[in-house]
This record gives sequence, C-alpha cells and structure tokens, in this order.
Amino acid sequence: MAIACFMAISIVSCATNDIVTPRLYTELGHNTFSQFRFYISKDVVLKEVVPPETEAVRGNTRVQITAYDNTVNIKRSTTGRVQSGNPESLQIAFEELRDGTRPAITFVQKRDNGRYYFDFVVDDWIVTDKNGRVSSHHGPGIQYNGKTYFLDFKGSDEPYLLYDQDVKVKKSKKTMKGLK
Repeated sequence: MAIACFMAISIVSCATNDIVTPRLYTELGHNTFSQFRFYISKDVVLKEVVPPETEAVRGNTRVQITAYDNTVNIKRSTTGRVQSGNPESLQIAFEELRDGTRPAITFVQKRDNGRYYFDFVVDDWIVTDKNGRVSSHHGPGIQYNGKTYFLDFKGSDEPYLLYDQDVKVKKSKKTMKGLK
C-alpha cells in the first residue's frame, strides 16, 4: 500500500506599482530600498526658467535678448533609482548623463498620507520675456542638475513617487491517491 504523491512547485512572479512611504523605507533599509525601481504617478514636464541674456551689439544701440526654452520630460513609465535618502527625503535619479553622473530629484513627505512628493524650492517666479517685460508666475519649482525648473503636470493632484516591486510567490500543488 503505497502512498503516491505528486508535487509540483512553481514560482509565479508579478509586478505591482505601489506607493512609497517612510514606513517602507524604515522596514526594508537603504540597501534593499536602493534596488527598487521608482516611478512617478503621472507624466511631468520640467521647464527651465532662465532670465534672458541681454547683449549690447557694438556700434549699434540695439540690444539683443536671448531666451532659453529647455524642457525635460519625465513619463510615468520612466524608471528611477534612489541615490541617497532617509525616511523624510529621497533623492531619485531618472537618467545617467554622458559624463556618468546621475542627477537626482528630491522627493519629500509633505502630507500625512505617507506619500513622497516633489520637493518644491520655488512657488513664485519672476520671469523676463523675450521683449524684456517682467512678469510674475505662480507654480511649483524644483531643483534638477543644478538648475531650477518649473514643474508642469496635468490635473490638480500633485504627482507622487511609486515603486515597482517584484513579488515572487512559491506555489505547491500535490495530488493524493488515497489509502487502500
């Protein structure tokens, strides 16, 4: 009277995008946390706001103004890696530059919901247009790669940080033949 058992073990893997929280950082530790892939909850556009350069041309009373329009797009699907951080603040890099550096964007916990949001360093802007007119602008500004950028996104909900977690589940299945 033999007992026959068939056992199959399989590993199922699935990826989920979850909200990053200080509790998660504290529980896992920096070493484990730095291996995660990070995303933002919606597409954003960073627009560099640089006052135009004024240049006087010799022999002429004309003034030449050069304005720059530099933008950086970060799609929701763009992956980033933590460069440094602590439970209150994370520095996430979304690209590696040609010189090998990884400029980071700072995310901080602003509300009681535990989410990390872009760290705004500027709320009110004074901008000079191509005609030399000065105007003020209200909106969030962040630091990126040593420059200040206006953070533009759609909707009223501010973008926040997500992470991609690979969940591995071990499943076992057995079939029993019964006793005789």
